[in-house]
Amino acid sequence: MENSAQQPPKDKSVSKEEALFTLPQRITELVETESDRGSILILGAYIDEILGLLISAACVSDSLGDGILKHGHPAGTFDSRLLIAQAFGLIHDEDVKGLRIIQKIRNKAAHFDRSGRGFDVLFDSPATADQVVELSLLFYEKLTDRSSLAVRHSFVESARNVAQRLLLRRPDIKRPAPLKSTQELITTALSLNEDTPLVELIDKLRELKDSPEGKAMYQGFVHTISKMVLNSQTSADGNGLPDEMILAVSDMMSRPFNFPLGPDNDKEAGFDQSEDDSDQA
Repeated sequence: MENSAQQPPKDKSVSKEEALFTLPQRITELVETESDRGSILILGAYIDEILGLLISAACVSDSLGDGILKHGHPAGTFDSRLLIAQAFGLIHDEDVKGLRIIQKIRNKAAHFDRSGRGFDVLFDSPATADQVVELSLLFYEKLTDRSSLAVRHSFVESARNVAQRLLLRRPDIKRPAPLKSTQELITTALSLNEDTPLVELIDKLRELKDSPEGKAMYQGFVHTISKMVLNSQTSADGNGLPDEMILAVSDMMSRPFNFPLGPDNDKEAGFDQSEDDSDQA
C-alpha cells in the first residue's frame, strides 16, 4: 500500500483577496515573457481586479459586491469601477491620475489602430511614450530614454506601483453594517430604555398605525425617535434622551389631531369656515 505521506499535498484553496495579494511575483513572470500588448493587457486586468476587490470590500456583503461587479452591471467595467472607487473615497486622487493613464494605454492596446498601423501601436508609439512619461512622473521618475524597451520597462514598473498602492488601500476599507429596519430600531431602543417614558410613547405611537393617515406618520416618527435614542446612547454624556423630551413628545401624541387630506377634508382638519363665511355675508 502506498504511503500516504508520499502523496503530493492537496492544493490549498485561497480567497480571491489572498490571490490578488500573492500575485505580484506571478504577474512579473508573466509580463517578462509576454509581448508588449500582452504585458499591457495583463497589468490592466490585474489592476481591474484590484479595483473590484476594493469596491466589494466596501459593500454590505460579498454577494452584493459580486453582483455589481458582473459585466453589464454598475461596476462591471474598468471605467465604472474607477468612478465608483473615487466617488466613495476608496482611492486617492493621485491613484486616479495613474489609473486614467493606464486605462488609455490599455484601451489603445486592445483596439485596432485605423490610422494604418493596425495592431502595431504599442511602446514605440510617440503618443504612448508621452503617456508613460506622464505616468512615471507620478512616482518622481523622469523617463528620458524613449526607446520602446525603456518605455515598456517604465510602464511595467509604474503600473506595478499603482497596483501596490491600491492593495495598500484595502486594510483601510471597512465593510458597512446593514441598516436596521424600523422595527429593529424600536426593539433596540426599548431594550435600552425599559421602565422609562419612552415605552409609553412608543405604545401611543403604535395606536396611530391603525388608521391609514396615521400609518405613515407612525413609521416616520418612530424611526426618527428610535434613531435619536440610539444615537444619544453613544453620545459623550451617555445619558440618553432627557425624560423631559420624551414626556413632551408623549404629551403631544396623546392630543387629538386631524389629517388634512385635501379640500374635501377641511372640515375634518379643523378648517371649517362656514360660520365665518355666513358672518361676512
